[in-house]
Amino acid sequence: MSLLVALFAYQTIAFTSPPALQKTPVRTKGTAPMPGGFGKFGQTYKISRDGMPINFTVLSAQYSTATYNVRSNLSEMVDANHKLLVIHYSIENPNTSDLYVASWSLFQAVDSSDQTIPDSAESRRATDKNGLSMTIKPGQSIDDIVTYISVPSEAKIPKLILKYAPVKSNYKVIRYMMGAAPNLIKPLKPPFADPTDKSGSRALAQITSTVGATYSTGFCDLSVDSIELIPGHLGALVPPDGKQFLVAKVTATNKAWAGFYFNGKYKVTVKTDDDKLSDFSILKAGHDEAFQGLALESGETSAQRIVIPVSKDAKLNTLSIAIDMGNEGITRAFVYDLSMVK
Repeated sequence: MSLLVALFAYQTIAFTSPPALQKTPVRTKGTAPMPGGFGKFGQTYKISRDGMPINFTVLSAQYSTATYNVRSNLSEMVDANHKLLVIHYSIENPNTSDLYVASWSLFQAVDSSDQTIPDSAESRRATDKNGLSMTIKPGQSIDDIVTYISVPSEAKIPKLILKYAPVKSNYKVIRYMMGAAPNLIKPLKPPFADPTDKSGSRALAQITSTVGATYSTGFCDLSVDSIELIPGHLGALVPPDGKQFLVAKVTATNKAWAGFYFNGKYKVTVKTDDDKLSDFSILKAGHDEAFQGLALESGETSAQRIVIPVSKDAKLNTLSIAIDMGNEGITRAFVYDLSMVK
């Protein structure tokens, strides 16, 4: 499942033993639908919360598999079984008095199996690193606020529910039926989108990848910069008889807004014509010494070498690299063709 990770002082965070996690809310099915009207993206509705009118507009929605910065010290790390539905909206104060606005639960997503999935109850301005919490004057608006819902990778979302209804109506909710303009969810892009799914809603768990390209793992950004075969030793690492080392140089970049401790806990598989290899070591990029991890501030990078012993006569097919996020799962796997590696 996706991981909601608090990133306070990075010295306290090591993903060999994950910090306290907020699990994705359990989906529900079979509850009687509440009476509601039908909404359109871009249309403003005057809704009521706790008796206070608010002008509310859903601006857009999109699927994403990237790390999502909830606020300055909190990030949603997306595992291989999930993607995010990111929703942009705006609000305006239609009252004659000040209006306090903050994060609260607004939406539910309904998938094609009629499963109802609650939102994160976390909002912020798109240009701000702090959670939404402010007082707005009469007539004042906040033009771009963002929130999200963690949904299964394979899920298609045909319906989005706003859990508040227009004032002076008999409705309880507003339903946005997806699939026709203007209610369109921006699809996933290659290589994360399943090419067999024309809607662009299904996210792949294994990503066909290119050496030199950078990808968002949902935990950090990752690139494999080179892959080569090394016949001799690498520092204290000596290949067994009849074997050599397959060496992949990788670079990880912290895309969260806060620092954390990166331990390089990868999950690696090499496929040959007749075997799957998962034994490997991690060395520093520039020295033949074991990589022990290091603190990464926001935007900082760390390069390592993943070293896998392989038979000299093995026909190498693919290299798969993911990042292990502990007992809550792993990131998507990034798969590289080894047929041309020499």
